[in-house]
Parts: sequence; structure tokens; C-alpha cells
Amino acid sequence: MAAVKRNSREDSAWLVNRARESLKSDPHAAKAWLITARTLFPGEFSVQYEAYSVEQAAGNTTGAAKMLYDMFTQFSDESILQAEVHKMTSALQSDSRDPDTVFYAGMFESLPSSAQRDVLLKSAEKSGNAVDHCRLMLLLLTRFPDTRPEHGVKLVDTLLDTEKRESLPSPVNCYRKLLVCDTIPLVCSSPDIDVSHKQLYRWLQKAMEFYICFLTQPPCREGTPHNHSLMQNFCELQLIHQIVARCSCNRH
Repeated sequence: MAAVKRNSREDSAWLVNRARESLKSDPHAAKAWLITARTLFPGEFSVQYEAYSVEQAAGNTTGAAKMLYDMFTQFSDESILQAEVHKMTSALQSDSRDPDTVFYAGMFESLPSSAQRDVLLKSAEKSGNAVDHCRLMLLLLTRFPDTRPEHGVKLVDTLLDTEKRESLPSPVNCYRKLLVCDTIPLVCSSPDIDVSHKQLYRWLQKAMEFYICFLTQPPCREGTPHNHSLMQNFCELQLIHQIVARCSCNRH
């Protein structure tokens, strides 16, 4: 059995090498070699990744995205694959217009919506970084409003629990900013989400703490999320109005 597996890897490696040798002189031949390799060895990650790399190098967003997602469903624990998926999801959160960012964002957009949901949700679940996890979940809720009833309140609770666990010295921190400026507004604007009065009052308290500390702390402190939109949001009391409105709706 071990000998068969070794021979299989040797054969797949030979096909991959032939594809690499052909790539510069005859890209079509290289693709043909890789199609053969993928057909004969669908369980070999190196073969699938090589085919993906060829499509990526050719600038084929649709083909590369399909192959990346196929690998994502079969080889999700491969570190090099996780890095590629991270580049793709990071591109969605970036305003940069450099070619790589545009390409990775285009890959995501070319995926079917069901695959997009799957990538965002599973990437968030696998993320070992709390901020990345929350940002990916926020991206899921923003792009797919129908996911908010299932995941909206969970994300609020995750942000609250993580902030408490890390014992941060000030309410003006990355978790509270994601909570107050991004997550709670999404949840409160979704009428299908069931939120208790107790939860809403707690959110109101957290929002008021954040804005009061934000307005009264010294400017330009390192790590402080100072920006005009935060100030404008507070002055217009948009979030406070949303929470109070939900409280009023829940009474009826």
C-alpha cells in the first residue's frame, strides 16, 4: 500500500514537472498536463495547487477562484492554501487598488454566493485571531443580511466576551469600535433578530461608554480610532436612536 502511494506521488510529481517545463514555451500544453494530473490524482494537493498557480499567473480570476474553492473544500488544513484564502478575504476589506488586491477581490466576487458564504464562515471559524474572526463575521453579516438572525447576536456576544477577557483599560478599543460602530447598527436594523430588553440596555450602555470616552480622551493617543465619522455618528446619535427604537418596538 505504501509503495502504491509512493508511486502515485512520483507519477503526479512527474506530470507537474512536465507542466512546469512547458509553461513558458507552451502554456496550453502546460494546462493539458495539469488537466491530466488533476484527473488522475484528484487527492494530491500539490497537483491541484499547481493548477491553481497557473490560472493565477495567467490572471484568470474565474478559473483561479474555482480551483481555490475546490481546494478549500478538500484541503482546508493546508497552510499555503489558508494563506491564499486569507489574501482573498483581506482584499475584500482593503481600499487598496494594487493589482494583487484587485485580483484577489475579483476572485471572491467570481465565486457563487453559496461559496462566498462558505469561505467567509469557515475562514472565521478557523481564524486564531479574535479580531480577524470578528471582522470576517461582520463581512458575512454585511454581505448576506439573511445570516444576521443566526449570527448577529452571537457576534455581539463574542465582541463583548473577548473585550472582557482581555481586560482592556479603556472602552475605546478595537473590539468596542467593531461592536458600536459596525455590529450593533447591523443587528438593530434587522427586524427579524430577536433581542431582549436586557440585551438592548446593555448595548446602549456600551455605546454610551465608548462615545463618552472617545470624546473626552486626549486626541492622537496611539491606538485611538479617532476619525470624523465617529464624531459625526455620535453627534447625530444614530446608534443611540436605533437602540432606543428597538426597545420601543419590543414593548409593542
